[in-house]
Amino acid sequence: MGLVVQVIDQPRRQTICCKEWCLDVPGGFGTDVAQNRAAGSPVNPQDFGRPLKRVKEMHSKNSPCKSSAGYSTIEIIVVVGVIAVATAMAIPQMISQRRLMTAHNMVNVIATRMRDVRQQAMSQRQAFTFTYDDTAKQLLIIDNNTRDRATLLNDALYPLTTTSKVSATIPLAVGGLDAAEISYGIPSALPVGASNALADGISKSNLTSSKLNITFEPDGTVTDAAGNPANFAMYIYDNRAPAATASAISVLGASGRVKIWRYSPSASQYVE
Repeated sequence: MGLVVQVIDQPRRQTICCKEWCLDVPGGFGTDVAQNRAAGSPVNPQDFGRPLKRVKEMHSKNSPCKSSAGYSTIEIIVVVGVIAVATAMAIPQMISQRRLMTAHNMVNVIATRMRDVRQQAMSQRQAFTFTYDDTAKQLLIIDNNTRDRATLLNDALYPLTTTSKVSATIPLAVGGLDAAEISYGIPSALPVGASNALADGISKSNLTSSKLNITFEPDGTVTDAAGNPANFAMYIYDNRAPAATASAISVLGASGRVKIWRYSPSASQYVE
C-alpha cells in the first residue's frame, strides 16, 4: 500500500514526512519528488534512495517531525508523586506559620476590643466592662447599664450584676490556634528583666477567679471604687512559641489609653 507524502521546506534542506516516517534530504530532492507526485498520491519509499526512519527514531529537540503520543503513564506517575511529596512537606509548615500569625495577631484583636469598649462607654455615657476569661480563652464585652461606679465595683456579682448583660463574646482560639496554646502571663523562658514593669510604669495585672475585668467609665477613664485611676497590664502569649508571641496590652487609668507591647529579644524587654 502506498504512503502519503508531505514536504516541509526549510533553508538548505527538506524533511519529507510520510505518515509515521520522516527523512531529511538535501535541498531540491524533496521538491523533485513533490513535483513528480501529486499531493495525496501514493509514494514508494524507494523514491527517496535510502531507508526512511520512523518518526520516533528522529524524535529530538531540533527535529521538525515530533510525536503526538503525549506523556507516558510512568512520566505522569512520577510527576504526580513529586507534587504529592512537595505538598506533604509544605502543608505542616503552612499550618504552623498560620498558627504563629494568628497568635501574633491575637494581641491586636484584644487591644481593638478594649478600645471598642472604651468608645461604647463614652458614646452611651455609662460603664462598660472588658473581661478576659483565661479558662474559656475568650473576651466578654459587658454593658453594665449604670453610671454609679462605686455601687458597680462593690457589687458582689461584679462585673455581671443584676443590671448588666453580655453584649459580645469573642473567642481567641481561632484560625488554627488551639485554646491550650494561649497562656496568660510572662513566659518563664524569657530573661529576668522581661518581668519588670512596662516603660509606662505598669506591671502585670493578676487574675481574679481566672478573669481580668477592666471597667471603663463614661468619660473613658478606668478607676477603682474610690475613684482613683486604676492601671492594668494584660500579658499573653502562645506557649508553643513564647519568645516570638510574648505581648502585653496596658491601660492607663487616668486617660483610658490602650497600648500594645511586644517582647524584643534584642532589648530583652517588652517595647511599644
